[in-house]
Amino acid sequence: MKTLKKILARIWHPVHVIERWMAGQNVLSVPVLCYHSVSEAVDADVDPMPVERFRQHMEHIAKHHNPVRLIDMPDYLSGEKILPENPVVVTFDDGYLDNYQNAWPILKSLNIPATIFLVSGFMDGRTRLYGAEKWVPMTWDHAREMQRDGLIDFGAHTDGHPILSGISDDTAKEEIEKSIRIIGEKLGMDPEKIPFAYPFGQGMHVPPLAPSLLRGMGVPVAVSTIWRTLHHPRECHFMNRVMIYSTDDVATLRLKLAGGYDFLYYWQKLRAFVFATIWGKGIWHG
Repeated sequence: MKTLKKILARIWHPVHVIERWMAGQNVLSVPVLCYHSVSEAVDADVDPMPVERFRQHMEHIAKHHNPVRLIDMPDYLSGEKILPENPVVVTFDDGYLDNYQNAWPILKSLNIPATIFLVSGFMDGRTRLYGAEKWVPMTWDHAREMQRDGLIDFGAHTDGHPILSGISDDTAKEEIEKSIRIIGEKLGMDPEKIPFAYPFGQGMHVPPLAPSLLRGMGVPVAVSTIWRTLHHPRECHFMNRVMIYSTDDVATLRLKLAGGYDFLYYWQKLRAFVFATIWGKGIWHG
């Protein structure tokens, strides 16, 4: 399947150039990359990226791109800030200890900003994301240390990492609000400066109430796992990302950064539309 995707990505890449041209000036091309764990462990669920491969990724980004902060994306989309050439955003989901131990030193050495989305219950020891004991979170002290350095931003990823569309609206609302409140309190952050990442993040995983709730709370940006490098201003609370896997070498990263894998967007949007309109589950746009 990965070989087929890579073949399709190479075919799609020239199409993406036309797609960008047709999208117009309001649509920006900014790959928002999604990493998880950075370690030498092997696990199909977490899919940790080996440290040296992560270093290669970041060295490629530092050499060929201009990393920008996720928190600034709404200003770029509104035109209040001007994007540099070849922009890219780096994000991590869940808040694993190895983000502090392994990823942060590499990011620091290359001056690459990143946003780490924390599961507050995981951080507090109330939630276990995966069965193996090796998957432990960073501590709040780790997060504060990274925060003081000025290169790392933090966001919320719910309190218990549920599929939000699979629980009641009241419980989903509590998951979102509780995580933002706890992270704000623990890290001294203004809730209106805390971005959000939907767990699992496909359209069928996000209840209709979530984007409007986050907008109402003043949350600046919320990210999905819908694969696309293009962004429209109306998508600030259902923003696209590009998933990065442990097997992605630099050539694959380069193709993802160039929008080669954006063909997946249309399949994922169609699937989300079917789930939302036929089965009444999730959303297909923000």
